[in-house]
Formats: sequence, structure tokens, C-alpha cells
Amino acid sequence: MRKSLHFVSWLLVANLSGCAHRFKHEFSIRNTEVFAREPILVRRIGPGCMRSATLIWTSGEHHPLEPPPQYQAIDGRLIFSLEKLGPLNRWKVDPEYRVPERLDVEGRLNMHALVKGGAYWWEPDGTYIRLKVEDDSRECEVMQQ
Repeated sequence: MRKSLHFVSWLLVANLSGCAHRFKHEFSIRNTEVFAREPILVRRIGPGCMRSATLIWTSGEHHPLEPPPQYQAIDGRLIFSLEKLGPLNRWKVDPEYRVPERLDVEGRLNMHALVKGGAYWWEPDGTYIRLKVEDDSRECEVMQQ
């Protein structure tokens, strides 16, 4: 029984470290070809609200971003990154007319990491840039009704 418990623990640790290893960070938040403006995180956390958050960004020349950025709770913080880009869009859209894109954050563990440790962008050089986080209480009021 004890050996099987150790094996299960080892499997869990190996699986979790494998997930973190596959989480890649190839593009900088400050790359203007990827982002016209740096992404921000809007969170809705208040009385009567469902805990939720949304990453909002406006794409640069790669419009829209496909696939979108990914996120994961790592070391008690919510970490965002962009691993790869799809083909460059041939249709040049003036940045003034680009519609902001959104990515909803899901999962209790991710929301816990956001509240306790904040939100960061994982840069290609391995550093982290803290994301600007804005609270949206207007949505809380609507949800209470």
C-alpha cells in the first residue's frame, strides 16, 4: 500500500512538472508586431459577483492572434504567455479600427493565483512583467440584479 502511494505521488509530480515544461513563452508583451498595446487583465471580484477575469488585448500585425495567449497558475501567480503565432494576416487593418480581443480566465486554481499572486506575462528571456489589472465593478452591479 505504501509503495503504491509513493508511486502515485511520483506520477502526480512528474505529470505536473511535465505540464509546466510544455508551457512555453516565445513572444514578448512589448512586441508591437504581436500587440498594438500591452494586454490588461480586467477582473470582476466583488460582493454578488462570480469571480472571473478577462485578458484583453489589441493585436498588432498578427490580427487576430491565433492561437490566443495561454495561461497557467505557476508558483501562486497567474502566468500568461504566447507560444506561437498562426500565419500573418495579409489584410492590413489600421490599428485604430482593430477590435480588442478577449480571453476569459477559467478555473478556481487560476482565479486563486490571480487574487493571491497577481498576473504576469512570461517573457522570452525568462523574466516576468506584471500585467496591469483593472477592477470592473459595473459588471458586478449588473450580475446582482
